[in-house]
Amino acid sequence: MNRIPVKSSDLKSVGYDEAEKILEVEFLNKGAIYQYSRVPKAVYEALINASSIGGYFSRNIRDAQQYSCCQIYPEYELRRG
Repeated sequence: MNRIPVKSSDLKSVGYDEAEKILEVEFLNKGAIYQYSRVPKAVYEALINASSIGGYFSRNIRDAQQYSCCQIYPEYELRRG
């Protein structure tokens, strides 16, 4: 899935698969990519157009949508370790 970079203190990039209704979010400091299922296109559009993308994500997506996959970058694990 192609993601677009966003200006946020929490998120690095976001992408959306309209056919599958999957929102993909790459976190800036977690070294992780999460995929959220059953996300309406209107929610994705509101996210990328929000004045605070991280705030919108926290209020409307983080706890309201189920994530189906998580990828942790190995280099992030090395930084934590």
